[in-house]
Amino acid sequence: MKYLNYFTPFEVNSWNFDFNIKQIPFDTKSIDINFSKDILQSSVLSQNIAISPKVGWIIEVKNNTLSFKLQDKLTLNQDYVFSVKSWIKSIDWQIISKDLVYIIKAVNSPSVLKIIPEWKNSNLSSNIEVFYSLPMVSLSSYENNISKDCPLEITPKVSWICHWISTSILEFTPDKPLYWATKYDLKVKNSTDYLYN
Repeated sequence: MKYLNYFTPFEVNSWNFDFNIKQIPFDTKSIDINFSKDILQSSVLSQNIAISPKVGWIIEVKNNTLSFKLQDKLTLNQDYVFSVKSWIKSIDWQIISKDLVYIIKAVNSPSVLKIIPEWKNSNLSSNIEVFYSLPMVSLSSYENNISKDCPLEITPKVSWICHWISTSILEFTPDKPLYWATKYDLKVKNSTDYLYN
């Protein structure tokens, strides 16, 4: 039997978009809500959820995550009203305290704005920082977020630690300073594969 914590309120911990800017890539595959407790699947009914303007979606519940798998891309630069009624329950029968209503804007997919230091820089002991156009990780989870699957590839291969220093800045820390008189190629993998993962 799963341990139930009756003293913890049933509430939203995070979404797969930033709470502050309320923007999401127009080609996102799903809108995900992470709750503080596991969700009672039978309490999730399609009539309690709405996205306007209307978009085709399928509900998926997995532990404490409620996902809306989108069947269509969102319209670029369109505002969407996303609402969830407070009738959704946790597995210990708590309900969320109020209806959730968010207005989110569909924007271009995240892109790399800048990489520091520039490769012409002679300071080879510097960490490499990649600045993205959108938050890539949730505000609640970026601290101490060491990425096991780093979107940066450096050739020749370098031992490193990759972690988020903010929701939109990824830092690549080599174990040792890079070598002089060596050409390093840096490749940043597709941003959307790492968005809020």
